[in-house]
Amino acid sequence: MVIITLLEYFLEPFTRNYSEHIYDYWIICLFHAGVITLSYLITYILFGFIPRPKVWKLKNELLFAGVLIVIGGIGNFFVRELIYDIDNLKWRYFFEELRHGILAGSLFYFLIFNLNRYLYNSFRADNSEKSNEVEIEAYVSADSFSIDPNQILCVKSDGNYTEFYLIDGINVSKRIVRQTLEKVAEQLSSHSQFFRSHRAFIVNIQMVKEHKGNASGYQLVIDGLEFLVPVSRANVKKYNEHLAHH
Repeated sequence: MVIITLLEYFLEPFTRNYSEHIYDYWIICLFHAGVITLSYLITYILFGFIPRPKVWKLKNELLFAGVLIVIGGIGNFFVRELIYDIDNLKWRYFFEELRHGILAGSLFYFLIFNLNRYLYNSFRADNSEKSNEVEIEAYVSADSFSIDPNQILCVKSDGNYTEFYLIDGINVSKRIVRQTLEKVAEQLSSHSQFFRSHRAFIVNIQMVKEHKGNASGYQLVIDGLEFLVPVSRANVKKYNEHLAHH
């Protein structure tokens, strides 16, 4: 709230007619910042009623920002009666506040989003402990790597190669390593969230959003993946038991 107030006060992004102001300009800025702060809380509460995906995609972030900006614009329209000494309840002022919210809000949200992402990545880099990472050894030593097991969505066999589907923040990537799935399963065996669901798949149970199917086999839905991860009929019971412990 303080940051928003200072930015509006010093940058003054839009033309102001001070003769219309009931209060000093810094108090007007405080009103606007309060509306945006309250709008954020309302948006956060609204999204709290929506099942949150385990993988927060860019489209989810953009939807959140859009709802926040619209609510903020509507809020600033209604607060005009408290800060401007004119006839405020007109459609042109309504659309003006929405336009201001989109222009100023988009820029501000872009700055905050990237700052948060930078701080998050820096924090992870500074506080990650090697002991929490898993070592993936490949046939070719140059392909070997270590990674936080919580970044692994699933592992898929492709003959003598293995495809790792990884999540980093909101980005999903694929990394191909020359190694058999059997060897990878051994390397992941000390981490209980991984389950060999199929002869060609290992899945991170913690990343499963839902499963479809019946005793003849499941299809697992994982946010960020464009395909379903199969659970073979022979592994359905073991999968349910494994899931019960997570």
